[in-house]
Amino acid sequence: LSGLVYLMDLTDLPEETKTIPWQAVQKKLEQNKLPVRMLALKTRSSLLPWDYDFSGKDFLALSEEAARGIHDYGVQCLLLDLPSIDPEKDEGKLLAHRAWFGLPRTGINVEDKEK
Repeated sequence: LSGLVYLMDLTDLPEETKTIPWQAVQKKLEQNKLPVRMLALKTRSSLLPWDYDFSGKDFLALSEEAARGIHDYGVQCLLLDLPSIDPEKDEGKLLAHRAWFGLPRTGINVEDKEK
């Protein structure tokens, strides 16, 4: 991987926020005015000690809409400071993962084999 990485600071999201909303990401992407192919999201987890135990904390995750929006925007590489883009307890749905990889919400059929 080589090229410019756009670092987006989302540390100002309210503490009660459980998923990063697409509107917050979209607003900052549109303010940037440059094409973004690699995106790094900095969240409040960057403010924690490096050995912080995220397990069982219901920590911040990426919303399904944000993952799909980032995918559709054309970002090819997404870097996070989160333990996962999905909530720890989501019943195995992995909706943000599926949206990021351009997969349907359920099943394995994909029309665009490039995705």
